[in-house]
Amino acid sequence: MQSSRTIVLSILATSCLAGCGAVTPLKDPIIPNDIDARGHSREGKLKTRLISKVKCEVQNALFDAEKLGSVPWLKYWGTQITIKSTWEDKSSLSPSITNDILLKGVESISNVFGATGNAQATRLETTTFIWQNSELLDDQYKNISLGVNTDCDRILDGPLVESDHRIREFIYDNATVAAYGVATTGNFKKPPFTVLQSDLTFVGSIGANYTPIWRFTKLSANTGGSLLSGTRTITGQIIMTVGPLAPLSKIDALKAVEALAEPAASQHNAAVIGSFVAAQNAARFQ
Repeated sequence: MQSSRTIVLSILATSCLAGCGAVTPLKDPIIPNDIDARGHSREGKLKTRLISKVKCEVQNALFDAEKLGSVPWLKYWGTQITIKSTWEDKSSLSPSITNDILLKGVESISNVFGATGNAQATRLETTTFIWQNSELLDDQYKNISLGVNTDCDRILDGPLVESDHRIREFIYDNATVAAYGVATTGNFKKPPFTVLQSDLTFVGSIGANYTPIWRFTKLSANTGGSLLSGTRTITGQIIMTVGPLAPLSKIDALKAVEALAEPAASQHNAAVIGSFVAAQNAARFQ
């Protein structure tokens, strides 16, 4: 009974992975993206928690860096975030049949017949937004004054959310560099950096295969290799760029549109485009 259950589960797992290679990948092939009573989607809530965790880490980093006293200009900058999520499904079907023919005076002759089919589908989603550091710091001071828990570990749901993205370490390390004044020849109250950027990538992969073997007197099928196999690769990327904010026009100010100034804006865009090209090249040569 146990072996039968194992076989059934193996077939289902492999079929789920391998069958998805020819269609648009689901974010989660097992748990549906249901809508709750408030009208919110499951995947949308997961992404909200991820953004909340990143925001929490940025707020703590800015707060700690400001206390160091070496980056008075940092609160007038902005932090732009791009979150890229990639789901890639690959599947293959490789049936093979071996026909053993017995001949007089010869032990046997084997004829092997095989075929291979492959499918691959990739889904990429990109979300970009920007925060004003001054507003993040104001919220942080308000939270501390009200006794709100600012520990980012309280936000737990999924591997990308549970991970420590080392944002505090990144910003605080650069605040330490600014304290020594080695990155500038001018007044330390002026920014010694033109831009700060961090690029984090998380990759996870799962795979399964199913190989039934049928043996008859002169015929056998799928004695080597896998009949059905599939792999799923999930890639999460967080590109963070910290730099001066561009001056707002009167129209922008009314619409509350913020943007990074040059060269921070160009460097952020270059990082996003570069990661996209790298992903496409990697998929092409696999």
